[in-house]
Amino acid sequence: MTKTRQGVVVVVLLALVAGAFYGQSLLSAEADGKASPRAERPIPVETVAVTTTRLADRVEAVGTTRAHKAVDIVPLVNGRVVELPFAAGARVEVGQVLARLEDGSERADLEEAEAALLQANQALNRARALRSGKNISQSTVDELANAQAAALARVDRVRKALSDRVITAPFFGVVGFREVEVGARVESGQMITTLDDLSVMEVDFSVPEIHYGRLHPGLTVRATTQAYPDRVFEGVVDRVDTRVGDISRAFRVRASLPNPDSLLPSGLFVNVDVILAERDLPTIPEEAILAEAAGSVVFVVKDGRASRRPIVTGTRADGRVEVRGGLEEGEEIVRLGVHRMRDGVPVSNVGETIPKG
Repeated sequence: MTKTRQGVVVVVLLALVAGAFYGQSLLSAEADGKASPRAERPIPVETVAVTTTRLADRVEAVGTTRAHKAVDIVPLVNGRVVELPFAAGARVEVGQVLARLEDGSERADLEEAEAALLQANQALNRARALRSGKNISQSTVDELANAQAAALARVDRVRKALSDRVITAPFFGVVGFREVEVGARVESGQMITTLDDLSVMEVDFSVPEIHYGRLHPGLTVRATTQAYPDRVFEGVVDRVDTRVGDISRAFRVRASLPNPDSLLPSGLFVNVDVILAERDLPTIPEEAILAEAAGSVVFVVKDGRASRRPIVTGTRADGRVEVRGGLEEGEEIVRLGVHRMRDGVPVSNVGETIPKG
């Protein structure tokens, strides 16, 4: 190998060594954060302050509605229906006629009984007049008085039989469908329709025994149903059962829900929340919390930098979480962008422009 070629090789080797040394220097500088301007570029995030929110301790259950009053309208006697003066779903008042049965025979019996009573009254009055003049014995007067009482009792009995042919509403409420039609013959106890007082609904539900000491009459109840997804029906606990089920280890609770518009029918499934207590607590949004093996973590923003901080959480409700330790009210934390955070990185608050995904 000539001296010239040897010189070229030496120069190339020196260049390679110098390049490697320079590259290593750059890598070291970048690792120390001295040569990478991108490492100091603020990460866009959305922040939120720790605020006080009213949270409720509650018990959730599923219940079934039933009318405050509900009866089947049935006749007490057999007969043919001659009138049904109501429409299905109509509101009726106390004493309003719902059905009439054929009553011709009973009316004739009443006329006969009233005539017999009139004769008994007249005979008794004459006997009493004669008795005052000692023209008749007291025993005769007593016999006529007994006959008059029997005639009066028969009138009352026939009037009762006649009244049984008319079926009236025992309370204010809403009638159901007609189960028979005019002209049909019905038997005693056969259902003609239903009557429900829907002004107040009762809801029965079961609660685990661990809550027994915390439930009592007067607690607020909120009920929702898929039938009215945008409505919340509020009521109160009426009664708490005195027994816990041997197998279910739960006890029954009954609540009443005002239903002035009669929106809730009987037999409807409802989701029930019983409010045990309400407290004002510091809370943060759920999405601001990063779950780790050791517990929950948030990133607190101060002077343009995010710092990692462990917290202690509590009750969750409506997308917010109670903070029992680790944060103070008013502190700013990262709400969106938390998964890109590292302890000490610079951040910039860009408002609600960070996608939640």
